[in-house]
Amino acid sequence: MLDSQRDESAVTTKKADRTGPDLRDEYDFSRGVRGKYATRTKATEGEALMTEGERRLLLKLLRTRFGELDEGLVAGVEAGSRGDVERWAERLLDAETPEDVLA
Repeated sequence: MLDSQRDESAVTTKKADRTGPDLRDEYDFSRGVRGKYATRTKATEGEALMTEGERRLLLKLLRTRFGELDEGLVAGVEAGSRGDVERWAERLLDAETPEDVLA
């Protein structure tokens, strides 16, 4: 084996050994290879990640405005669809309580 082939093989092996969210785009989600979104296609993978990010942002804004949140409320946000999260984010502007946001 040539030195250049050995070096290339080592890089490929190191890349294959790495895991984590920073490499999600390297997996074939349409074949269900890995992780929470394994059964999703690449197109819906992006949507799922965006919705997850929107949920995190909404929870952060709720905590900033109202303080510690009830576990049931957090679970409700985490289970919400993208449309729900968008609606709740708009309600956050005028809500007096965190429960008003999810009403």
